[in-house]
Amino acid sequence: MNFEQTYKKYLDGTATEEEKTFVENEIKKCNDLFAVIERQGEPASYTSPVADETVKKAKKRFSTRHTVRTVIVSLIVAIVVVGAILGGVFGAAGAYAKKNLVVNKAQAESIAIAYVADNYRSAGKIVVTSCERELRMKTKLSGSVYVYEIEVFNGFAKFELVVDGKSGLVYMG
Repeated sequence: MNFEQTYKKYLDGTATEEEKTFVENEIKKCNDLFAVIERQGEPASYTSPVADETVKKAKKRFSTRHTVRTVIVSLIVAIVVVGAILGGVFGAAGAYAKKNLVVNKAQAESIAIAYVADNYRSAGKIVVTSCERELRMKTKLSGSVYVYEIEVFNGFAKFELVVDGKSGLVYMG
């Protein structure tokens, strides 16, 4: 007999005595089986141990991949945010420094040569050996300035000078 069809008849009240007995016996078998399982103290398991191990391994692999992926995405987001913040800070400082820039490169070199000529004796022509512009940031970004780091040789010695791009003042580097 088909249990499912017979059980429907049993519920509807249209089952014969033989069908009623069949359904009641099947239900009794099921209850007896659950009682045995409960007495053993183990929960009913409907999967094989091999399948459980496979599931555990799959969960572990997924968990590891998920963790790695989360860490990588978090680092990328952090780098992008820090880059945007630093870009804004350096951009603002550079804009303020450029706005305050009064002395250009050629003028800075002339100022450095004049400074060495006025303050040190020389053995021949005074020569600029290098000149680089650098941004000097201040805590208050609007105070940021460009300076020129200049190396000058007067025949005796090499001088490392810094010329302020805003004021034209010279100081030793």
